[in-house]
Amino acid sequence: MRRRRIRRKNKQNKKFLLSVGTALLLLLIIFSRGFGGRVGFLQNASMFILSPFQKIATAIAEQTTAMGSVFTGGAELKEEVDTLRAENEQLEAKNRALLEVVAKEEYLKKEYALLQNTNYDLIPAMINDKEAGGLFIRFTVDKGTRDGVKEGDLVVLGTEGKTGEDAEQAIVTGLVGRIVSVGTNDAKVTGILDETTNLSFKGVRTQKFGVLDGRTADGLTGYYFDTDADVLVGDSIVTSGMSPLYPENLFIGTISAFETNEADRMKHVTVTTGVDFSKLYRVMILRLPEDAQ
Repeated sequence: MRRRRIRRKNKQNKKFLLSVGTALLLLLIIFSRGFGGRVGFLQNASMFILSPFQKIATAIAEQTTAMGSVFTGGAELKEEVDTLRAENEQLEAKNRALLEVVAKEEYLKKEYALLQNTNYDLIPAMINDKEAGGLFIRFTVDKGTRDGVKEGDLVVLGTEGKTGEDAEQAIVTGLVGRIVSVGTNDAKVTGILDETTNLSFKGVRTQKFGVLDGRTADGLTGYYFDTDADVLVGDSIVTSGMSPLYPENLFIGTISAFETNEADRMKHVTVTTGVDFSKLYRVMILRLPEDAQ
């Protein structure tokens, strides 16, 4: 009830004020007509009252116009910045492509040198996929049965090394891995860094035999069969030819460390591969004769 009385009173007050305002307006009109041009003081008074509001309105209008110009200029500037950014990205892409070509130049030179000085049947191939991880341990190449590739063929590339006892450092056939399955247009490769791969090797300098059956983060480990084998850091090792899976004298790498195991007295070695398995992008498939599979 009290709220209703308050609302009723507010309405009455509003009506009273409206009535008073209307009466004053009528009086002002009558007064103005009666005095004609002698109401300058009224006009001046009204101008005095309205002037601040007019100034504010003018300022708002000017600011709106200025802001419109800023936004227009901002759009033009944004377009120019976007154009420059696109041009810069194109230049960066070209620069990356150029650096990639330069980085691969030595790689391609080695490939060419190997193709010119090999008795193997080699097919150049591009790597088009790999399993997760930093190293190319299991990957796919873009050659398959259509190109004469078959399961058991080897994957190699040109690298610097020695494959003969009296040979000088040269571009040799570096072992990368083995084809494990073949499709029409591609083939899957398991690299020699895969934990399932065992390699029989021989030292180029001593012609002593051994086996590589372990892995480091980016290399191989194994041992010589002969407990009296002469081992030096930097010795080159190659495939021994004892396994029909791998022909003799494919370059594997160099010995980076060795020690004599107290339990078995064998010379255990760590080998740095002749292939950089972190940067492979193009390899060659070494097609083996049918009787070598």
